[in-house]
Amino acid sequence: MTQTEEIRQLMREKHGLRGASLQRQLQRGGRLLPRAIRTEAWYLAQVSELAKNPKLLKMVDFDHANRAVALVRDHLESINPLDRLWGRVLGFLGTMALAVLAILALLILWRLTRG
Repeated sequence: MTQTEEIRQLMREKHGLRGASLQRQLQRGGRLLPRAIRTEAWYLAQVSELAKNPKLLKMVDFDHANRAVALVRDHLESINPLDRLWGRVLGFLGTMALAVLAILALLILWRLTRG
């Protein structure tokens, strides 16, 4: 498995992003990554496109590409999908609790003004 394929697999596992290429995955969900990580991931997507042509492959800075792979891989491996799910659930429940409290406050205010 190439390094780009490994990054694509991690993006699929951790963020649920599907796509035919790393570039397509980043178009769909690049906003889920921090800016520095997203920049390096886009660099890797460009490198994978350049790698398809042997003459253009000479333009690639392999030291930068290896650092980018390590940075993106470390970030993606540190993500816990279950923790992200709990965060979404708790955020939703917090929003619902706030809405219920606001409705109750308005109901009490209405009852007090009506006598």
